[in-house]
Amino acid sequence: MSWRSAACTMSRRRLLATAAAGGLSAILGAPFARAIGATPRPPIAEIRTSIRTVNGVALIDPYGWLKADNWREVLDDPQKLPPDIRRHIEAENAYADACLEPLRPLMATLKSEIEGRVEKEDFSPFMRHGRFEYATAYMAGAEHYRVVRREIGRERQEVVLDFELLGKDLDYFDPGGFEPSPDHRMIAWNADRTGAERFTIKIRDVASGRELDDQIESAGTSVVWSRDGRSLLYQPLDKENRSLAVALHRLGTPQRDDRLLLRESDPSYPLALYSSASERFAIAAATSADDSEVTVIDLEQIDKPPRRVIARGTGGLCTLDHDGERFLISTDLDAEEFRIVAAPEATPEPRNWTDIVPHDRNRTILSFDLSKTHLVRLERVDALPRIIVRRLNDGRERTIAFPDEAYALSLIGIDDFDGDLVRFTMSSPAVPEKWFDYHMATGEMELLKEQRIPSGHDPAAYVVRRLEAPARDGESVPITLLYRKGQALDGSSPLLLEAYGAYSLGSAAGFQSDPFSLVDRGMIYGIAHVRGGDDKGRAWYKAGRRDRRNNTFNDYIDVCRHLIEQRYTAKGKIVGLGASAGGTLMGVVANRRPDLFASIVADVPFVDVVNTLLDPELPLTPSDHSELGDPIASRTALEWLLSYSPYDNIAPQPYPAILAVTGLTDSRVTYWEPAKWVARLRANTTGDKPILLKTAMASGHMGESGRFGATETTSLLYAFACQAVRLVKGGP
Repeated sequence: MSWRSAACTMSRRRLLATAAAGGLSAILGAPFARAIGATPRPPIAEIRTSIRTVNGVALIDPYGWLKADNWREVLDDPQKLPPDIRRHIEAENAYADACLEPLRPLMATLKSEIEGRVEKEDFSPFMRHGRFEYATAYMAGAEHYRVVRREIGRERQEVVLDFELLGKDLDYFDPGGFEPSPDHRMIAWNADRTGAERFTIKIRDVASGRELDDQIESAGTSVVWSRDGRSLLYQPLDKENRSLAVALHRLGTPQRDDRLLLRESDPSYPLALYSSASERFAIAAATSADDSEVTVIDLEQIDKPPRRVIARGTGGLCTLDHDGERFLISTDLDAEEFRIVAAPEATPEPRNWTDIVPHDRNRTILSFDLSKTHLVRLERVDALPRIIVRRLNDGRERTIAFPDEAYALSLIGIDDFDGDLVRFTMSSPAVPEKWFDYHMATGEMELLKEQRIPSGHDPAAYVVRRLEAPARDGESVPITLLYRKGQALDGSSPLLLEAYGAYSLGSAAGFQSDPFSLVDRGMIYGIAHVRGGDDKGRAWYKAGRRDRRNNTFNDYIDVCRHLIEQRYTAKGKIVGLGASAGGTLMGVVANRRPDLFASIVADVPFVDVVNTLLDPELPLTPSDHSELGDPIASRTALEWLLSYSPYDNIAPQPYPAILAVTGLTDSRVTYWEPAKWVARLRANTTGDKPILLKTAMASGHMGESGRFGATETTSLLYAFACQAVRLVKGGP
């Protein structure tokens, strides 16, 4: 899976939405335009044309100069951005600010609404880890959480980490996570201070509250402790920000003395690191789009050489775990929608695999977790999730599902390897998140917590629909809709349609509180579950990648047409929303069917597809070759990428209003992609609708840090959306 996928659907820090339907006066409304005075002049990017020939194809790039030659340095220090590029980016920001300034009063109202839905003091349920239970807690007004714990059977709690205090006075601070040592005397934690996702790992002595001298720089977020608690494993990042190694750090020694245990030589196989359920092994999985190589490290004998369990090219796409006696593996080998097999610890080769959960083409296995006695898997059937709890000794299964027309499940996991509880959450577009513990032995389900909306929320006031849109090739594309009861379904309603469609990541139909500021004003909120995600299984994903990528874009357009035909909305009333790889989708549909949209909003959009995939030094390019195609190695791949690449297919035509949002320290989708895209769009549009670029000068792919960091940005974007489609009245 590419890191380009991480800004998508379920866990984005902000839901960006905007819309427009006319020139500047029409977008902002006559009063807003008068408040501005003279129409702001957009910056015109200088054309410095470069031409290069790749596989016999001449590629012309008028704005390639916006890519800084020292881009690696800029990730660590934005002040090192070259002056000519900085002047242009700042001019774009000034233009966007001038156009959007009249929306401040509406923005203040929306900001109040959005923050009013956030619980000021919020606590997660405690979850068992050894002899302690751990939980996270937000104090009133805090941007970041505390980590608290208590001994099993006791009520007294102690704060072991306070990320609010650790991030105090920093412009950017993103906690990556924490991991207690096996004896719970220490806790490893990490944070990113630039937005470039290069984390610093520190170790705290819990009793004293002091940090040890150990400090690990430029690392990923994964940490696995040795069983004796004297060492830990982590992933050092290379100069391209890639996770291609596993290193061993011994407490009390400097980072320069750390020993590399694994180094991946092929950057198209990024490494993931995690602990097995049994806590016997650290598992290092090198994974491409279709293949895995899995190595284990014995946590009881940390100096023992790592052992390869699954060789590259032999086991398909795999996820491995250990139940204390054997390996359990989810694999697509001879099973497109995955099966789960058992492998002997001593001889884990595929020839020795035994099916535990056989392949079933009518469902896809998404993930699984283990206890000593049970296997729990999350799977999807007909684009809806369910959880299956299987007793290992006899294969008896119980199913956890819900009757809602559309909903989301998240498998948090089994609370303790020796225990009986598995935890999960459930929500729907209208129903806030609920936390459950499920007793695997008895099937009893216990509600632990319900997300509370302080300003008030009545799920019964809303309608959630799951529809199917006929695609042009005969497939049916699922759609999730949310709207208020009594909503006019006569073609008069504006519609915000979100989609992603890439990297096998489905778009979950879960609860998001922010869109209710749009829905309560009369906008329908929708998700198009297009090909490229795994919403209908791995076959659905494969039908939207590489040379079949155009299915993703056609699906989205066909969903728009279906919703217009069914009179949920009308042509010119649709707001397109896509983030990261979903921004590719937004760029393509803006080129192909601009008439359908009031506006397109693209959040950290991956739009300069060909140029990015031609640069093997960029962080994600090698791993994306297996997902999207390699234009360096194959002219055929270059041609299919050129058939849709948003930047390369801009043409003279009237584009809808477009707003692109990006971050200067984004290491996944670099800032120059949307900058180049906006410059070329503005030079080619034959209409008078504005095309805006807003660049955060001190954050990256995930946007502003903190619980409330994105509130102002979101409220501004929503105000722009509401004014564009004339939804300026207050909520119900």
